[in-house]
Amino acid sequence: MSYEDLVEHLKVPLYLVESLTFILKQLTGTNIIEEKIKPSMKEIARSVMIASQDKVTPRKNSCAIYGFDFMIDSNYNVWLIEINGSPAMPFNRVHTL
Repeated sequence: MSYEDLVEHLKVPLYLVESLTFILKQLTGTNIIEEKIKPSMKEIARSVMIASQDKVTPRKNSCAIYGFDFMIDSNYNVWLIEINGSPAMPFNRVHTL
C-alpha cells in the first residue's frame, strides 16, 4: 500500500477499530491489535482489578463499570493512563477496542 493510500484511509475516524486495524496491518504486516495490543490491555486491566479488589467495598445487587484509558507507544507497547469510575458511554459511538 502506498503512502497516499494510507493518507486517504486516515480520513476515516481513527477511533474506529476497523480503521486502526487496517492501518496497523499495513504498517506492521501482522494483526498487531490481536497479537499484542488487546492481550496487553486485558492483562493490565486484570492486574489492576486484582491489585485493588481489597480496596473496593462490595455492594449487594450492584455492579460497577470502569473506563480504562490506554496509550500505545511507537513499539506497540500499551500504557495505562487512567481509570475512570464513571466513564462516558454515549450511544452514538461505533466501536472501541
